[in-house]
Amino acid sequence: IVHLINLMDNTNDWRDDDMNKRVPPSLTDLSLSIKGKKTYSRVLLISPDRNHGLPMDLSFTQYETDGTHNLDVTIPFLDYWDMLVLIETS
Repeated sequence: IVHLINLMDNTNDWRDDDMNKRVPPSLTDLSLSIKGKKTYSRVLLISPDRNHGLPMDLSFTQYETDGTHNLDVTIPFLDYWDMLVLIETS
């Protein structure tokens, strides 16, 4: 699981307990590369900000370089918070 939090245009005091902070600008088409030892069969995006929190399948590519597995994926949007769920290849 990978959590993505949008802290653009924010101060170091990013908690918004009083709900009066400026809304961060929405980000789109974010490229993310993950390196590791595993391969994956699915990448899901879950966000409370869109799609009623239902998981969305994302397209991704995988390749290997020098014994390291690489996964590249594009995050279509990031409003406040997104979660990526990486499903390992069985």
